[in-house]
Amino acid sequence: MQVTPYTLPESHLTGSIANSTQEFMPDHPGARVLPMDFPATYTVFKRYGFDEDASLQYAVDLLREGKLSRRRRATSFSSGMSR
Repeated sequence: MQVTPYTLPESHLTGSIANSTQEFMPDHPGARVLPMDFPATYTVFKRYGFDEDASLQYAVDLLREGKLSRRRRATSFSSGMSR
């Protein structure tokens, strides 16, 4: 899978963002793709003037608006597969 690496300018933390999604066992009920709650769409990028940090600015705004929190509970589902 191809990724785009990034480094945050102030903290110098590094990470990467996937450039695609992968589909594994598409007919298996446990192989669902989890949808994004807040996708960075064309409209979002336009709102931030197509700045290279638009997705980070979007995330900060979501935090300020109370739409994201550190303690947000993940939605669980049963895949029917054992580990």
